[in-house]
Amino acid sequence: MDILGRPCLGECRAQKLQIALCKRAETLEKVCSYAPHIVKPTYSPWAIELIHSEPKWGSEVVYGDTDSLLIYLPSRTRAQAFGIGEDIARTVTSMKPKPVKLKFEKVYHPCIY
Repeated sequence: MDILGRPCLGECRAQKLQIALCKRAETLEKVCSYAPHIVKPTYSPWAIELIHSEPKWGSEVVYGDTDSLLIYLPSRTRAQAFGIGEDIARTVTSMKPKPVKLKFEKVYHPCIY
């Protein structure tokens, strides 16, 4: 502040910048709070039903929520499990609107279930 109590030019700029950044942060917070409702994949329960209904996979979903699936493939080799996992991911992805994609991540082998 100067002698008359008026804010200095530097203080005014800093204050304007702070206000602008706060407005951006509020906007970003609103977008981030709404975004999950737009892109929510919701794989369960229709994906679980699909996986159980396909005899060529012979699989059982042991865990499924809105964005992940854990699938049990009894009596399958590691190579077979990779092939089936990739096929399931492709099939489920083809049934959802872009850009939603089920990503095949890994095979736990051997696995005790």
